[in-house]
Amino acid sequence: MPEIKDGSMFTTMEKVTKTVEEHHNILEDHTLQLRIQAEQIKQLQDNGIRLENVVMSENRETRMTITQTNEKLHELINGLMGYKTGQNQMTHSLRMARMESLAKIIGILAGSGGILYYIFG
Repeated sequence: MPEIKDGSMFTTMEKVTKTVEEHHNILEDHTLQLRIQAEQIKQLQDNGIRLENVVMSENRETRMTITQTNEKLHELINGLMGYKTGQNQMTHSLRMARMESLAKIIGILAGSGGILYYIFG
């Protein structure tokens, strides 16, 4: 066995043991920090996925709302156009009925005047 001078081998072993323990503690601390960071990254990924899902569902709802609103506006415009067309048709029919009535009256008057001319003439 080698001789120990002034406890130098014992002191060296104590220093090495302390250094190994310090490195072991540092390694455990780093391992713990890595686990915490991995957990945080996982939470961020989960939050990102949830946010993406919320945005997609909101986008879907917004598109549905806009589509429904456009359909209602289209129905309203068609109704108004139909009303205007119906009103124009009614006005035209009324004018035609007036013209027919006036033509009948003129025909009756002209016909009756002609008959009176033949009768009294």
